[in-house]
Amino acid sequence: MHDARSVANDLLRRAGPAGFTPVQLQNLVYFAYAGLLAIHHRPLVRQEYQAWRFGPVIPDLYHSVRQHGANTVSYAIPGFDCPEYDADTEQLVSHICDRWGRWPGARLAFLPAGYGLPWWRTYYGPGQNDQPTIPNALIERYYRRALEKINAEPQSD
Repeated sequence: MHDARSVANDLLRRAGPAGFTPVQLQNLVYFAYAGLLAIHHRPLVRQEYQAWRFGPVIPDLYHSVRQHGANTVSYAIPGFDCPEYDADTEQLVSHICDRWGRWPGARLAFLPAGYGLPWWRTYYGPGQNDQPTIPNALIERYYRRALEKINAEPQSD
């Protein structure tokens, strides 16, 4: 497992000078995290996601980039080298960056924070507290089922 800030630095490296906003970084790391759980049954980062008011957040990553506000983060988070991934993780992170990396932060923010998603079920579910942890099992189960549905749909030519 990797530190979320190292994964964010890898995404920033892939983005080049264009960089990403803090919201984009938080969500791209989340998509890679959820994808690795759903496909390979293992987490990408060692930190746990918390259900915050507007979506899933890793506090360490949030506090490392929040000073940028809605502006672009175009340089690496100091003290965190880009991780070396195995082939499966490299392929997934590359796909996430290519597929979702150019979406605006505000648009990305709605994808993991809607009704019925792991964030929503944790934030609004029974026994909630100020910043409850989103269980990995809940993330894995939700996104595995979503991938199964996508793969079961007939492909158009």
